[in-house]
Amino acid sequence: MVDSNYILRFLSENLMKVSKPARYIGGEYNSVVKDLANKDYLRIAFSFPDVYEVGMSHYGLEILYWLANNLDFVYAERVFLPWVDMVEMMEKNDIPLFTLESKTPVYKLDVLGISLEYELSYTNVLKLLELSRIPLRARERNDNHPIVIAGGPVTYNCEPIAEAFDVIYLGDGEVNLEKMLRVIYETKGMNREERLKLLSKIEGIYIPLFYEQEGRKIIPKYDFAPSKIRRNILKDLNSVKPPVKKILPHVESVHDRGVIEISRGCTRGCRFCHAGYVYRPVRERDADQIVESVKELISNTGYDEISLLSLSSLDHSQIEKIVDKLMEELKDKKISISIPSTRMDAFNIKIAERISQVRKTGLTFAPEA
Repeated sequence: MVDSNYILRFLSENLMKVSKPARYIGGEYNSVVKDLANKDYLRIAFSFPDVYEVGMSHYGLEILYWLANNLDFVYAERVFLPWVDMVEMMEKNDIPLFTLESKTPVYKLDVLGISLEYELSYTNVLKLLELSRIPLRARERNDNHPIVIAGGPVTYNCEPIAEAFDVIYLGDGEVNLEKMLRVIYETKGMNREERLKLLSKIEGIYIPLFYEQEGRKIIPKYDFAPSKIRRNILKDLNSVKPPVKKILPHVESVHDRGVIEISRGCTRGCRFCHAGYVYRPVRERDADQIVESVKELISNTGYDEISLLSLSSLDHSQIEKIVDKLMEELKDKKISISIPSTRMDAFNIKIAERISQVRKTGLTFAPEA
């Protein structure tokens, strides 16, 4: 029988045979460990269908991880797609995909949440399900399989891979994540189809099994399924505190720095930009909350670089105030600020001079915007 002890033994015997073994050990600083012996949690694996160092850079996964673990009835863990050498080793030894925190096989959990950020990850999603020993199609799953949920920007045009998911969540996770997880928790032991019916009543939830294609349209099969799914929109970004206890990865991640989201959405509406449409409307986080969150993040992680995340950071209406306040706090500590996304017409020499006082950091320009 495959359990956490079996997986730990496999890791101890095989880790030195694969590249970057630290990808698979878990136990990072700030990761969440809960006592599973004394409480019946809703067990969730949040997954980014790529390797560890890519997935650990994904801010959306970080938000969901902390939102879920702040709920007293939920234990959320992480799982990423292993590199090819580890995939071969796992398949050779008949080891299923497992969570980083508790080394629990994914198929033993209640929920598997998968982030869909780009269409080229579709094949990775299928490999992740295969390694997890979960049937690839939702209609082939029974009551004992985890409920497989998709979220992220690609869900707005999800039909090419919709059959792989029991539930597709549209929009901002902060809005109805708790409601969705509570329904799943309170219906444990019920028939799978009945559980999905209850989930379909939540705003922004699409259950592909309850729909069919008619010509070029997707229409409900049943009267209880809504004819239109409206995405969840977080109206006030200040109503939800950003994550300030970033997990510090064992392997250098793609974006190895502290991150605070300062706004969501974009004012520009460029026709070629997918994100500019799916993250509408523009919502800004207040300057004071940003500064306090940055201070907490630094205290909890020790990062010496902070990134102000947004689709167009310099378009924030309080950007000069934010930079000035942060430089007052961070300059003497030799902590730098980076601006990850900047339109050419929004570039500000004054701000560039301010953030370069500590050391030269990155400015990412979008000349096509």
